[in-house]
Amino acid sequence: MTQDLYVVGKWAAIIGLLLTIFAGLIVIPFTAIILVLLGLVIGYLNVSKKEVPRLLVAGIGLILVGTADVGLLPFVGGYITRILENLVALVTPAVLIVSVKEVYKVVK
Repeated sequence: MTQDLYVVGKWAAIIGLLLTIFAGLIVIPFTAIILVLLGLVIGYLNVSKKEVPRLLVAGIGLILVGTADVGLLPFVGGYITRILENLVALVTPAVLIVSVKEVYKVVK
């Protein structure tokens, strides 16, 4: 059962990453909702103890980079901005879930 859940989390991550790129290039309805739900699944099912520090640091960095105004870049700026916004929508829920789980372990 645990291996099956890991596979579900792995596929959620793959689908989420592909969706962030495609939705940055073309308009896909309900992208943000789908990415948030996939991020919750990833954070709950796909992060091992060993990966927690890396995910938290990378997530914080990505959230900060996602606020950068790269839309000023000619030709590709709009696409990069949308891809980063989508990536932040995917990663933020995963970071939130992992953070809450870690806080729970500390206060337990």
